[in-house]
Amino acid sequence: MTERYVVLKLISGEQVLATYDGETTTTVSFKDPMMIKLFPSVNPITKQPAENVTIAPWSSFVETKEYCLDKSQILFVKNMNELVAKQYLRLLNEYEKTVPVRENADGYLEVIEEDEYEDTYDTVEEVSRKLNQMARERHEEDLEEELHEMEEKWKVTFVKGNDTIN
Repeated sequence: MTERYVVLKLISGEQVLATYDGETTTTVSFKDPMMIKLFPSVNPITKQPAENVTIAPWSSFVETKEYCLDKSQILFVKNMNELVAKQYLRLLNEYEKTVPVRENADGYLEVIEEDEYEDTYDTVEEVSRKLNQMARERHEEDLEEELHEMEEKWKVTFVKGNDTIN
């Protein structure tokens, strides 16, 4: 079966490139969505208004590549032209080839070799837990820095306790 590549225009204004996966009377299913982002610019040669176009994954941090939207959220679904479809497929291929890296003992990033992949992949839950832990640590560092600045400014010392007010 030949794949059908489409452009979805959503009521939010987003334009999404995707592989059409079917529809019901109320929904449209698609996979591998890539969002089109348009940025105004000025042509450096003609000094005329222009537009830059970028294409990026619609949602980079999810496990699934398959989506289903209610038709009430979609203005239209149209077939991609051939040139855009070729670019879309090339970009999908590039994003699939993302190179995994890790921080080495010296603090530099290094590429993880293919035979080590299975030992390094985390589940979504593990990644979420690690991100939350990093956010908490960063927040604690910011609070400690703010506390130190207040101590310096007001020439007082704050003592950690149980937050009892007398």
